[in-house]
This record gives sequence, structure tokens and C-alpha cells, in this order.
Amino acid sequence: MDSTAGDALFSFEDQLNSPRTRGSLSDEFIQKQMDDEKKNKKKLVWVYVHVHGSFGGEKSGCGALLRDQQFFPLGVWSRIIPVEERISDLYSQLKAVSLDVNMALKYKNFGLEIYSSSKYVLKVIEHAWTLVMQQESRTTENGAGRGGGRGAAVFNYPSCGECATSVINLCNEYTKDILLPDDKKDFDKVHSLLTSIMSDVLELRKEGLFGFHVLPADSISARNAAAEFLANLGEDRDMNISEVFECEELSNILFEEAHE
Repeated sequence: MDSTAGDALFSFEDQLNSPRTRGSLSDEFIQKQMDDEKKNKKKLVWVYVHVHGSFGGEKSGCGALLRDQQFFPLGVWSRIIPVEERISDLYSQLKAVSLDVNMALKYKNFGLEIYSSSKYVLKVIEHAWTLVMQQESRTTENGAGRGGGRGAAVFNYPSCGECATSVINLCNEYTKDILLPDDKKDFDKVHSLLTSIMSDVLELRKEGLFGFHVLPADSISARNAAAEFLANLGEDRDMNISEVFECEELSNILFEEAHE
């Protein structure tokens, strides 16, 4: 783990206020997003997620763990990464994030905090999300989006195929800039997975998501050991709560993490 609490990356409000982003967004768009987030915080249920991707060997895989505000597990998943997709540590870590965001689609009206031990992956996601928000702001200014009219695109954006295509093109144009040299050789696969993650986050927003935070796993002294255990399990598993506690090693890890 190579980060500190000061490296917590973004919520909608944090990202809107960052100097890098603010210059690209209209004042009207910024104010609307901040007002929506503050309003929804009053009735919010936070969902906390720890993710990890393991690269190398036969047990290359990813794990994701959803927890409620009392740190109790809501969902536990592990996936084997197919041989043809065992291309890099970055890709494995992104697979874990993708797994988590996809599984979170069944929750409504919540804030999502994702913790990963890979600061590099967090930086890549932050970069992609910044581009998505910039495109959304421009779309709003142009009065585009299903239903048309100034401001309509903020609500309808995830359903607008034209906008989604623009975001994909925008991500494609700039994603290479943030990848390390060794990862650029697998750009097509990395970009496709990253685009899928962004699409799922936009879908989550349509379903009620208002806060999206991505943070280093050690920012709250969380060791991420449960997610690492799941990533190295070497099985495709969707565990219910009884199965989680039947797995002695995993339940011990969860107990230790909950009492840190």
C-alpha cells in the first residue's frame, strides 16, 4: 500500500471543486450537482466496497466485498480471470472494480465508496471520470440529451446513446496519456474495461447513486485482506452471508478488519 488518507480521490462534490475540473465545467452545472449531492446526503445509505485484483499464475482473479455502514458484509464475490485476460496487474485491479460496480447496481439511492490497494488504478479511474463529467457538462450546455432543453442532459445522460459515444471517444483520446508504458500495449482491452466501468457508474447514477468515492485501501487503516483473499481464492463464487461465515479463514479476516 502506497498511499495515505490525503490521497482520497473523489466524490461528485470533491471532483467538481478540483482546480483541474472546475475550469472545464459551467457554473450552472457545478451548482446543480453540488445541490443534488447535499440534498441526497440527508437520506443516504452508504455502501463501502473493498476490491483487489491478483495477477500472475493459475490463481489470477479478482475479489469484491460490499459492506454496510456497520461494516457488515452485504455481498461477497470472487472471480477467476480467464487466461486470455491475464495481461497485467492494472487489468486485474480494474476487473475487481468492474465486478464491484456491476454488483452494486441492485442497490438504490446510495453513496458508493470503493477502496483499492492500487493507487495507480485509482488514478486511472479518476482520470476517466473527470473526462466523463467534462463531457456531461458540455452536453448540458448544448441542451442535448433525451428530451432536450438546457439542463435536461444531466438527468437523461446515461440513456443518451449520442452522449455515451462521445464519452467513449473522449476516453479513448486521453486514456493513453495516463497509462504506464507497459500497459499501453494492452490499451484496447484496458480501455474497453474502463469504458464499461464508467457506463455502469452512469447507470448507477440513474438508479439513485449520488456519491462516488474512490480511495486508497489504507486511508482508514483497512488492510483490504478480505478482498485479497477473495482475489486469490481461485474460484467463481457469489457468497451469501451463511457461506461467508462457514469459511473460517474469511470470517476471521472480516472480524479482524471490522475491529481495527
